[in-house]
Amino acid sequence: MTDEKMTEKRLAELANRAYDGGYYTYTPFLGLAEIHILETAKRTCRELSGIKVYLYGGADGCERVIAAFGDEEAFGYPPEFPISCIKIEPLMQKFADNLTHRDFLGSIMNLGLEREVIGDIVVKENIGYVFCLAGMAAYIIDNITRIKHTSVTCTVSDYVPEVMADASLINIQVSSVRIDACVAKVYKISRGDAGSLIKGRRVYVNGVLCENGSYTLKTDDVVSVRGRGRFEFRGIEKSNRKGNLTLSILKL
Repeated sequence: MTDEKMTEKRLAELANRAYDGGYYTYTPFLGLAEIHILETAKRTCRELSGIKVYLYGGADGCERVIAAFGDEEAFGYPPEFPISCIKIEPLMQKFADNLTHRDFLGSIMNLGLEREVIGDIVVKENIGYVFCLAGMAAYIIDNITRIKHTSVTCTVSDYVPEVMADASLINIQVSSVRIDACVAKVYKISRGDAGSLIKGRRVYVNGVLCENGSYTLKTDDVVSVRGRGRFEFRGIEKSNRKGNLTLSILKL
């Protein structure tokens, strides 16, 4: 059985348990590949067809999310996602290293944890806000004392950062609204390199893998490029006599 089929089977088992038992069931954090499997299975897998699924990562706009299977109308209450937000802060900002997303994630992974227990990590003013499975929060807090060469303190945070607070609205000029052209312009790479990313299964649209470089973006489509980031297509601003288009892009 392939990894994709095994993931699909686990998702179907969770969905069946939720509806047979009358309570919500939850996945660990899902990455883009797992979200793609889920979205595809909702259309092709009999066990998941018509099943209600709620996705949430701890804040609006999170890329890594937990799926909750269940039905709020039938159960009478909304899903309560098992997510904690940990604030990791230097003890002395004045003498701290410049800490990045990679630094926070690397230190957490060095604890021997699986990637599925960690969601998005938001870094603001050298402080890391880490979304994680609630059951792992205490372990992370007890065991993270340094990030790089910087001593840190960890607490469960009541404050949840806005994941998209640093988003910026930009305009790009393209000859068409094809996804390969837009990816190339947004990330300032060649059209060929953009095509290679798509062929390499690194580009997703609304959580679904995109393998067609000629796919035409639609307003509000969210494009995720693994290793580079995300952007939302807001629409066509204008076109000129030569047929070139100015697009509005929210870079996340």
